Amino acid sequence: MLGRATSVIVLTAALLPVADSGNATRTIPAGVRLEFGLATKLSSKVNQTGDRFSGETEQPTPSRGTEILPVHSAVQGHVADVQRAGHPARARLQLFIDVITAPDGTTYRLPPDIHIQRLIGVREKGKWNTVSSPDQPGQNTSPGTSAAAQTQPMLFTPNYKDAVLAPGTVLTFLISQDVTAANR
Repeated sequence: MLGRATSVIVLTAALLPVADSGNATRTIPAGVRLEFGLATKLSSKVNQTGDRFSGETEQPTPSRGTEILPVHSAVQGHVADVQRAGHPARARLQLFIDVITAPDGTTYRLPPDIHIQRLIGVREKGKWNTVSSPDQPGQNTSPGTSAAAQTQPMLFTPNYKDAVLAPGTVLTFLISQDVTAANR
């Protein structure tokens, strides 16, 4: 009889919500792959360095079995580097996330630093979009590429076509260092 009551108590305790002290720090841990759908059209032909883009997570972002960013978290970023296509140069776009805002208002600010975040994938139906991350200056780059841009991952186009990312394109960024919420 005592064993049965203990089981009920344990089950009840497992279903109770954990109290939040309000002082808990929320962090996106290093190693998280953040995927979001692009809401803004980006083009190497039209966009310029500094132009803004936005998007939204289409599924929860997990880390170690825990949801760290819910679906519909807003993502805002900017174009860090852009080059139009033209022989002998291939088009390129380099993007950085600036702010991620969860639906509950929790905000994460990411510095535009390759060591903290980097674009690692682009998914769009049947498109060429690839991400290149040269290991050495000059590798996989076009003539006229700045020394700083040569070591940063960015989109490159084949056959000297302009880079175009339509709304709905899914971008994947790797977060390489912990990013703590700016507010709660």
